[in-house]
Amino acid sequence: MGLFENEAVMRIIVEPMQVRWAKPRNVQSIDAVIGDYIDDLSKFSENDLKIAFTEVRRSHEYASWPSSSTFLKAVKLIGGSGQANDNSRSGIAQDRDRAMRAQQYAAWFLDNTDLGRQSWREGWFISLRRYLVKEAAKQLMAGAEHPQVVIPGHQIAEWQRPWVKDAA
Repeated sequence: MGLFENEAVMRIIVEPMQVRWAKPRNVQSIDAVIGDYIDDLSKFSENDLKIAFTEVRRSHEYASWPSSSTFLKAVKLIGGSGQANDNSRSGIAQDRDRAMRAQQYAAWFLDNTDLGRQSWREGWFISLRRYLVKEAAKQLMAGAEHPQVVIPGHQIAEWQRPWVKDAA
């Protein structure tokens, strides 16, 4: 782990996080916690970290810092490779393109389909968005030109369940 990787995690994850959310309580050493973020995230490219931070920022529901595992899940969700943080590695442009296309597909779906609009009205759009990004990224990684995510009915019912109980 080199200085560049430490700097990237600090600049892309830790510093913006410090501005947005409260430091975690009951922690003996904030420096140790920051070290955990660096250890866990330094292997990912800057682009993976930026996209992961955006994903976490959009879905984080608490007043304190998200855990490093939250960022790990987000970077894996968008197809982060975990390869050495080397901007010259082959395929970085393709990885970036796939991640952005998965994000764009999810945004388009939420804004332009009946199901997407319903999810906004009923409050389960975050769950739908996460699912769409994950599945679109899988399809794009498998070589699909344009993702076409099919959402199983049981999955929609699971997301709606809390809202259905309230409506009854």
